[in-house]
Amino acid sequence: MQHLVHALVPYWDVPVGRLDAKKASLDLANRDIPTAQQGLLTLISKFWEKGLDATDMVALVGSHTIGFARCENFRDRIYGDFEMTSKYNPASQTYLSKLKEICPLDGGDDNISAMDSHTSAIFDNAYYETLIKGEGLLNSDQEMWSSVVGYSTADTVNKYWADPAAFFKQFSDSMVKMGNITNPAGGEVRKNCRFVNT
Repeated sequence: MQHLVHALVPYWDVPVGRLDAKKASLDLANRDIPTAQQGLLTLISKFWEKGLDATDMVALVGSHTIGFARCENFRDRIYGDFEMTSKYNPASQTYLSKLKEICPLDGGDDNISAMDSHTSAIFDNAYYETLIKGEGLLNSDQEMWSSVVGYSTADTVNKYWADPAAFFKQFSDSMVKMGNITNPAGGEVRKNCRFVNT
């Protein structure tokens, strides 16, 4: 399979024939899917259990260059170590004040903020700059740069910030790898991906 890197966005061919489960499990999803508050070692192990390594994890988290997060998922971060990781930078303090307006200490759980404060509507590598500045919105993302055990993930964050083509290439490869994760109990190739076959 050939993977191409488009000049403006990542591109990949989606393999077909994946076996999807016939039933969904909320408990399994809640146990397997990483959360915004988890530390780096937990996150790496969750990806590893699915056959994805730390490089895949850092690349896939780059998808946070678009999209929004709920206050409930970033409250601990902005009232926790945000100031320390951003080194009390005056520009970061202004951003933090805006986040605290959006997300008060109590209430407002459904209020949202862009995960990429620079280019939230463009799929690019700008999100990695927010991590380097210590301004990652989610604790789980900032851990890749700031964790004391994150020497290799911090190097990868640096690489993807310096080289968007490398990020796009790895993102494409990691998306294919993630798309090949299958249900160990088996399943079916769906005729319509939204519905179990009848």
